[in-house]
Amino acid sequence: MAKRVYAYALEGSADDLRRWADAHLGNTVSHWVADPAKLEVGEGLPPGWRDQGALFNKQGELRWWRREDVYEALLIKEEPTAELIPLSGSWQAEIQSVFLQNLQESRVNPSSTTYPTGNPAGKIEVRVCYRDGAAIFVSLRQFLQDKGETNHG
Repeated sequence: MAKRVYAYALEGSADDLRRWADAHLGNTVSHWVADPAKLEVGEGLPPGWRDQGALFNKQGELRWWRREDVYEALLIKEEPTAELIPLSGSWQAEIQSVFLQNLQESRVNPSSTTYPTGNPAGKIEVRVCYRDGAAIFVSLRQFLQDKGETNHG
């Protein structure tokens, strides 16, 4: 069953990304960050704001892309944010869980051998986001433990 979510377009610096994360997601987040040479996944804020990445938790996701010296970002939240202007359209999301790539498979060459759960494979909870009825985005939420439990809430 789909539920309403709220989407916001943002643009700013790495400091703005940190400020938006603190203000809208809190301090218990997971992240992935990437540039053409490396992809990292971990807990907390990333050690550096690379070409693209995301911070996420149960409350929402902040995903960004670097365009020269500016970061363009999309914030998708479960609850509205009064100080931001939402993107137009009717935004809905369905909760799903998807399997993660097994980092120990021979065809995978990861920069780490486990996900933040401590396992080399597993699941992640996502929101499949729809805008005016069309699926346009998969928003990450939380890594799932083996027994369907979460590692943070």
